[in-house]
Amino acid sequence: AEVPPRESAAVSDGSSLSLDEAHAFCVTLRSVSSTIRSNLAKQLQVQLRASTTSDVFSIDKSGGQIQSESLTITLLTHGRPSSPAAHTWLLRALRTHDGDVAVAEFLQYWGRLSLIAGVCAAGEGEAVSTQYVDWYRGPPGQARFMPGLTALRAPGGLESFILQGWMPRAPPIQRSRLVTALGSCFADEVRLWLRARGFLVNDDFRAAGTSYPHVEDSAVPLLQCSAGLVNTFVLRQQFEWAFEGRSFEDDLWVGARGSITLPTEAARARTREMFEATSLFVITLGLAEVWYQRRCAKPEDGTDARESTGARGAPGAHARSTGDWEEILWRAVPSDRFDPSRHGFRVSSTSENLANLRRIVQLIRHNVPFA
Repeated sequence: AEVPPRESAAVSDGSSLSLDEAHAFCVTLRSVSSTIRSNLAKQLQVQLRASTTSDVFSIDKSGGQIQSESLTITLLTHGRPSSPAAHTWLLRALRTHDGDVAVAEFLQYWGRLSLIAGVCAAGEGEAVSTQYVDWYRGPPGQARFMPGLTALRAPGGLESFILQGWMPRAPPIQRSRLVTALGSCFADEVRLWLRARGFLVNDDFRAAGTSYPHVEDSAVPLLQCSAGLVNTFVLRQQFEWAFEGRSFEDDLWVGARGSITLPTEAARARTREMFEATSLFVITLGLAEVWYQRRCAKPEDGTDARESTGARGAPGAHARSTGDWEEILWRAVPSDRFDPSRHGFRVSSTSENLANLRRIVQLIRHNVPFA
């Protein structure tokens, strides 16, 4: 049943509000609070325009603060004194008219207003929206919100929404210092991207107008993209070969076209020269799966098979039994050389890959301390 509106409301101190006065207070309170929220949004928009690298993505202002300011301004606008007690009185007086549709709608609005936490960058340029949360969000202005594509593609978008907090204090790459990228094909894409922007990068072995080269010349350093160095075992082989002169079996490194690539001393010297001039190494990984070949004799230097390059726990082999171990190949086995009694395929473990990466870092730290 429709509840008839009450013409006046008595409050504890004896004063009252007529329904018309209640309507007037509701209109003023809604207008003032909306203006405060709008001003917050404009303030944040100004901050966003001021700097593309600003760390401020939100302005914290609780709904309770907005309500308190709105009550103060509204009471003074209507010629009434403002105080915490007066704020309580006005809200109680309005609630006595909650049977009226207009007052009831305002009270619902007022309740939602109390949940406001502030305003935030919505992720679309300078768009700002009200944020309703009741959880602690960290220091003021530091909350992060999901950006849209427009914000990500804008100048400074990646730095502001993705890389902020992860980037080093200063750029680690300088245009005048060599960056060497090796590993999976993505390393070559990184290298090309840097070169196009004027950075000094490792040599390009591709022929003019071609994509990934298939160079089989053993005089060419073996770390090029076409070598297929996509797992940590063969990457570790490269660093131990270049820095320590570690030798390998002649059939271990297979080139892009399936032919044997011999690790000559000329290639090793050129690779070491490049490594020693490098200020930053970019290493990308492609696979945890590896092809291997079994060896049935100890290395020529007389060391235990498990300690040789390629043993599990070392780069590239899994010791299976005394005098029998696995050496990791660069890539798959050419079909005309596949021997099921010698060749196999497995997935490497997390501990193996971690050990290989730590060994690579150790070699770089020892031989190129400034990198």
